[in-house]
Amino acid sequence: MYFVQIYATFSRFMHTPTLFYAMGGGLGHLQRCVALLKNGGGATQNTVVCSASPHLPTFAQQHSLRYYAIPTIWATEPAALTLFLTNLLQKEQLTTIYIDVFPLGIIGEWNEILPKFPMLNLVYIARRMKWELYAPLIKYSPQFNCTLVVEDLQPDHWEFVRQSSQQIIEQKITAATPQTSTSCPIQEDFYLVLHSEPAEEIAVLLHYAYDKQQLSKDNVVFVVVSQIKPTSIVKELNRYLLDTKITYLKTFDTDSLVKKAKKIFTACGFNTMHYLQNYSHKHYYIPFERKYDDQFWRSKNSNSPYILEI
Repeated sequence: MYFVQIYATFSRFMHTPTLFYAMGGGLGHLQRCVALLKNGGGATQNTVVCSASPHLPTFAQQHSLRYYAIPTIWATEPAALTLFLTNLLQKEQLTTIYIDVFPLGIIGEWNEILPKFPMLNLVYIARRMKWELYAPLIKYSPQFNCTLVVEDLQPDHWEFVRQSSQQIIEQKITAATPQTSTSCPIQEDFYLVLHSEPAEEIAVLLHYAYDKQQLSKDNVVFVVVSQIKPTSIVKELNRYLLDTKITYLKTFDTDSLVKKAKKIFTACGFNTMHYLQNYSHKHYYIPFERKYDDQFWRSKNSNSPYILEI
């Protein structure tokens, strides 16, 4: 979805046994993983990805990645997750770990593991989060070989990065550039709703798009790109939208759709907002509440004028 410039500091680890630890339910963590791999010369047999995302099998197959899927039930069983990761490090003989967003894991699962493996090369990928909510999970002071800061951080988060990193690279994400020459699968003019999940939020975005269409009188159909079943979305729609033509697509390749869409409707996730920087003239968005991700901060710091707060 987007492209990141990574310095040689990162690519030097790529051909050693490497784990990309990309916890989180959405696509953003996995997409950052792939962006790093592309800049490091691509995945090798020494590269494994670990995530609880339900999209991992499909995403990994598309990008030829080896992976380990973490059961979502382990979100409430830190001991099981800690044991699994300890065994994984030993089985794969891993020497490098890239940890996305949550420096000690989403439930603090790395607190007990990292002290036992002091020779690991550790790379932390830091983006904006509600640090005051996450910080109590930190029980161990890690030392990262390098931290890649991809978004403005809260002051306390910045202080953690400074104290725990041998090297810090501030690297903003660049806007989308088409990676494919494929033609757009939709021939009519359309409004695009781009959101992986959940169904309730996709319905909110669809209603927002419908209201905009009613005001503008644009002669368009609606296209939804999501990773969940259309039937789950339909259950959340108001009756007047059930009679509207809506095309549902399950794809990771959205470049041609984004270019052709008359308007684009999204949430305010990190990946999406940076991906659509060059399309601010037609990008409409709604921030949704997340436990750690601060979509409301991101929406207020965007260069697009079309925001609807709920």
